[in-house]
Formats: sequence, structure tokens, C-alpha cells
Amino acid sequence: ECIKENKLTGMSGNGILVEQKIQSFLASKKTSPKIIIVNGVECEPGLLHDEWLIRHKDDQIVKGIELLKEVLHPSRVIVAIRGKSVVGERIARNGTELCRVPLRYPMGEEHFLIKQVLGVEIEKAVIPSEQGILVMNIQTVYQINRIAYETYDGGRFITLADLRNGEARVAYVRKGENIYRKLVECFG
Repeated sequence: ECIKENKLTGMSGNGILVEQKIQSFLASKKTSPKIIIVNGVECEPGLLHDEWLIRHKDDQIVKGIELLKEVLHPSRVIVAIRGKSVVGERIARNGTELCRVPLRYPMGEEHFLIKQVLGVEIEKAVIPSEQGILVMNIQTVYQINRIAYETYDGGRFITLADLRNGEARVAYVRKGENIYRKLVECFG
């Protein structure tokens, strides 16, 4: 209900309401195993914010995962991260698995990720949550925790880049915030 009230959309940028995805997962006719894959794999080359979140907000991510486990009762929860990433071990607690995937584009797309993590191929037209596989972006899980603790403000972490010098940074932006001002704030 809290997720529905806050109109949380997936943090991967697709705009799908998280509540709809969860309802689809719960309504799946597949009874076992129901699996949650937490996508900590940057979906586009050059992005940094998933790894930044894992490195700096791991406690909140773990709490978000625990909330999902408590409510959805999955058979497995797997956190997928980039293969060479040195972060992530602290997230693999209480039965949560960690899976390192290759650094290939578009590994973050849920059908590719499911194939890599589970070895299961799902046709592009098939919605994974309807098959008992819920793929949630790592930032979505982080925001679910913020909703539960009433600190959600509708913002999100993004990667900003200064293409003049190849520098990139992670920034938090709120809905309606002027991105040019944010770039100036970050890079001068």
C-alpha cells in the first residue's frame, strides 16, 4: 500500500509502477520457485550510480531486500552486480545470493539478466514477473526502504558526466529539478 500511495516507478527509467510489477509477481500462476533478482548492473555504458549505491547505501538496500522477502516470500533473492565490482559482499546476507555478471551491454535489461543469472531464456514478449521472476533495480529496492521509513521524497540518484574531461559523478535529483543547474553544481 505504501508503494502504491507513493506511486513509485521502477528506477531503471522505464516508468512502470512498482506496485503493478509486484502485483503481477504475486498473481503469477507459477507457485515455485518464485525468484527476485535485484539488478545492480548498470543498464547503460558509462553509468555509475548502481555501484555507488551498493558501495554507499548497502544497509538501506539490505533493509529493502528484507522487506521484500517478508512481504513477497520468494524462494530466492539474487543480487546481480558487475563482474569485476569489488562491492556487494555486504549485501549478501540472510540467504540473499550474490551473482557477478559480465560487463556487457545490455546486461541490465531484465531478459538478458535472467538468462545470465538463472540460465533461463524468456521470450522478449513475455513479462518475467508473470513467470514468477521479479527483477527490480537496486535503486528501486533502496527507495522501497525509504518509503517504509517515510523518508522517500520522489528523487533518485543519477550519473552526471562532464564530457569535456570525461569525469562522471553520482548526484541526487528531485522531480522537477533543473538538470543544467545540477550539472553546474557538480562540475562548475
